[in-house]
Amino acid sequence: MPYGAAAVCNIEGISAADELRLALAGPAVNFAICLAVGGLWWFFPVTYAYTDTLMQANAAMLVINLLPASPLDGGRAARCVLARLFSPKAAEIALRISAVVFAAALCALCAFIGFNLSCIVFAVFLLFSAAEKPQQAVKINFASKEMLKRGLEIKYIMVSPDITYRKAVTLLDDKKYVVLRLESGAELTQDELYNGFVNCGIYDKVFDV
Repeated sequence: MPYGAAAVCNIEGISAADELRLALAGPAVNFAICLAVGGLWWFFPVTYAYTDTLMQANAAMLVINLLPASPLDGGRAARCVLARLFSPKAAEIALRISAVVFAAALCALCAFIGFNLSCIVFAVFLLFSAAEKPQQAVKINFASKEMLKRGLEIKYIMVSPDITYRKAVTLLDDKKYVVLRLESGAELTQDELYNGFVNCGIYDKVFDV
């Protein structure tokens, strides 16, 4: 997107805590960069001339992403809180209304400060996002036919019997074919993991033991 990278999907079954961590990961990166650049200015003031744009860009992204409007990270975090107080549908409606309100506020701001293309583009983005239906999540299987034609090295990983799909998918490697193995000798291939993931929740156990 013109404002940066965006990952939008509807992950059914994910816990509020995991969704909150996922939503705040992006702003946390912007905050860390601002902190690092600020520290650089403190110790080496001469670097200000070369890094002021970097600071401004990340500070702006941090503020914008924390707005409680869908599909921004702040909106996803707000959804986690609202979902505890209201129904998921009510939380989604509230966030869509919030996006419209912020879009209107940006347009009003342009009326006072003069025409600003960035504000107009972002206002249009919020309006379209408020009207857009949530996208369905796509579960990725790295063992595609094209990858297998070139050959894949097998990577065996010893795991605990109570490993969940949430943990198992973090072990996938796009350069190797993963096989999960228990101490008892039981194994689960990457394809079997993928097939199970399609029918199971992310907090379900991978091995039926």
